[in-house]
Amino acid sequence: MVLEFAISLVIAFVVVVAGSYLGSTMALNTFFGRNFDPAETGQFATTNSTSDDKEQ
Repeated sequence: MVLEFAISLVIAFVVVVAGSYLGSTMALNTFFGRNFDPAETGQFATTNSTSDDKEQ
């Protein structure tokens, strides 16, 4: 009985984690319109234009 409870608890945890991952992936794909990779966020950083670098 304890073994069945432990196995069902592990299965429930895996289902929740997999569902969270799939749900967040689908939401990010909808929001950004493409596959979202958090490691690529550096390419979206804004750069200063040359007019911002000029001294007054």
